[in-house]
Amino acid sequence: MAAGVDVVIPVYCGRTETMACIAAVLDTTATMPGTVVVIDDASPDAGLTEELRALAASGRIHLVRNPSNLGFPASANRGLAVHADRDAILLNADTLPAGDWWRRLRAAAYSSPGVGSATALSNDASILSYPSGGGPIPDRDGVAARDALAAAANAGLRVEIPTGVGFCWYLRRDCLDEVGALSETRFGRGYGEENDFCLRARRMGWRHVAAADVFVGHVGSRSFGSEKSRLLARNLAALNALHPGYDGLIRRFAAADPLAAARRRLDEARFVAAGADGNVLLLVTFDLGGGVARHVEERCRQREADGLRTLILRPHPPAAGRPARCRVEVYDQPDLKDLVFTPATEAEALCEFLLRAGVAAIEIHHLLNHDPMVDELAGRLGVLLDVVLHDYGPICPRITMIDGSGRFCGGPDEGEDGGRCTRCVALNGSRFGRGLSVAGYRARHATLLRNARTVLAPSRDAADRIRRHVPGAAVTVRSWDDVRPPIPRRPAGRPGGTDAKPWRICVIGAVGAHKGYHVLHDCARDAATRALPLEFILVGHSQDDVGLFATGQVFVTGPYREGEAAGLIAETGADLVFLPSVWPETWCYALSEAWAAGLPVLAFDLGAMAERIRDLGGGWLLPLDSGAGAVNDALLAACRGTVPCLPPPDRSP
Repeated sequence: MAAGVDVVIPVYCGRTETMACIAAVLDTTATMPGTVVVIDDASPDAGLTEELRALAASGRIHLVRNPSNLGFPASANRGLAVHADRDAILLNADTLPAGDWWRRLRAAAYSSPGVGSATALSNDASILSYPSGGGPIPDRDGVAARDALAAAANAGLRVEIPTGVGFCWYLRRDCLDEVGALSETRFGRGYGEENDFCLRARRMGWRHVAAADVFVGHVGSRSFGSEKSRLLARNLAALNALHPGYDGLIRRFAAADPLAAARRRLDEARFVAAGADGNVLLLVTFDLGGGVARHVEERCRQREADGLRTLILRPHPPAAGRPARCRVEVYDQPDLKDLVFTPATEAEALCEFLLRAGVAAIEIHHLLNHDPMVDELAGRLGVLLDVVLHDYGPICPRITMIDGSGRFCGGPDEGEDGGRCTRCVALNGSRFGRGLSVAGYRARHATLLRNARTVLAPSRDAADRIRRHVPGAAVTVRSWDDVRPPIPRRPAGRPGGTDAKPWRICVIGAVGAHKGYHVLHDCARDAATRALPLEFILVGHSQDDVGLFATGQVFVTGPYREGEAAGLIAETGADLVFLPSVWPETWCYALSEAWAAGLPVLAFDLGAMAERIRDLGGGWLLPLDSGAGAVNDALLAACRGTVPCLPPPDRSP
């Protein structure tokens, strides 16, 4: 082991970040057997230069002033040469270290005779970033807290890496002496010099490790600013020319992701440190958007307003050829991105974390793309289970009960042996894969529903369909919202229902096949063929916007974020809303959006939309087998006021 260690900090600009970095280093290295060496690379900031001189005059740092701007590699080499018998920590001037960071880095560097360098984790550290993908630097207290948790959660953990990362890089002197200095000519002002060094060292038998028990904050790119992208591109090409296969080496490391467990432990520690009262709710859902995502978000917001913590379990993209994974999201800590588990092999680890997290109940909203083990979580944890219905996944492997015809199949027959559904799945596929027979699939979901304390359905129609096929399930009906339709009126409010200008028909949402894309497309073509005074405006998007544009009758706004629908619907100036869903919706937020905008709705006589329109009025219902011509005729009649919309039922005694 070398006699001592210097912290070498090349400096160019970014006075605030630089002085904060130096202050943090000085505060944490009082017992370090070495010197803080600062290289002023001819900074154009006179104030920064003066502050550095003052620190040097007080004896707190050793200052080297370059006669001209030499760039990061040359400045680093000058600092590394100040004490040729010492190890060195090469530290960017926009970092924030904490605690006994240098001691843990030194321990990592000497954890094995063949280790030549060690690098910390950071919020901005390329392949060593935590959380995954990086994030903004915490403040100094936040860095200290995160570093302390890393020190405890990953104590003594070193992970071999293909290359060090130069923002906080411990270099052993014996490695440096054998490999030689950083290249000052190949990489210009910087980026890539540490990778080149590490690859040269690898060829000589040296290894490099990540010190997973050290976290150092990093602002990132303060000295290079807008030049970063250009420098990275140029120097990456130079690296691959010097070291063929470098790109592949990094890709393989990223795919294997040996630091995943370390990041997960740090996430777990941060969640537990934030505190929980043992009343945490776990929401199990899928990784898609739509009404399920909206309802889950509303559920989380409601609990947050009540001061309660919520976890969300979603499928996580699996690595090629590997089992399904899942990711636990923390609603009030969205930067915890690394709570990723493989249930088939890590069921115990997942359950252990959920117990430590204080999960007291589970709500299953959707199981699409989840490992079957997720069904068992409530039983394994010994907590309450509720199931929330958003579609017909429990009885239909295709979820929406749409067969090859593209429309509602009528649903499984009561007492169905699975034959018709088996043929449908064989022909049209299953959203849940082909590893389970239809009978086995239904048995799995029936067990889940019967074991639930409550099965919550947003409409009577949805509840009745589930009850018919899963007797014994405790299905309860609860509406998702209390939006009511507008007072019945002629939609356009035009005297005599004149056709002086086209009637505007608004369609809302992400319109795929089950939401009636083909119905909308056929209606647009029929309107064009018959020169009908109808124009369609889709507030949202479809499975084939170009196909809709080609009819000449449809305008598409594009995807919208939650909260934007009302304004977009108002801007259309629509006369009414058409919701062409061809499956029995369990609720339909688009209907609520239309009513909230003050517009009546035409829909098919099917599912929750029909139930809600019959219960509250505010629309028209058509038979599901209505063709495009009949739909357009109904739209015109509704717009002209010749067919009044359904009124609310008379509730008087």
